[in-house]
Amino acid sequence: MEIRPVRPGDLVAVEALIASTLIEEYPPSLYPDLFTLWPDLFFVAAEGPTVVGAVAGARHPELPQARLLILGVLPERRRRGIGRALVEEFIQACRGAGLRAVSLEVRGSNEAALRLYGRLGFLPTERLPRFYANGEDGIRLVCELPA
Repeated sequence: MEIRPVRPGDLVAVEALIASTLIEEYPPSLYPDLFTLWPDLFFVAAEGPTVVGAVAGARHPELPQARLLILGVLPERRRRGIGRALVEEFIQACRGAGLRAVSLEVRGSNEAALRLYGRLGFLPTERLPRFYANGEDGIRLVCELPA
């Protein structure tokens, strides 16, 4: 498995992967937009030509921080460290860009994600009532990136 920056030819596979792994629905335009605006914060996990995971985020327009927007790993490839490797690559890219923090939101019921992010240094900062389209609460997590 290889963690690498996303390429234009990966975007259709990333869209399909995220659609098949996350409950939330995202417009197809999201992936080209993320690639155009923040290509340095968009990575895939690939096994040969197959994209098995992806992570992408955005920089805050005024503050030295980023927001992790999507993380997905094919169900049959989960629990092999792919999600962790993708988030670690994302955090490293943020550090390299001089950013000081990474934030994200996760479903309150997603215990596996909460454990993963907790092991990577993310701390809960806020409960977000009815944050998701189905009415489920979200939890905002933040990882401080020391200089």
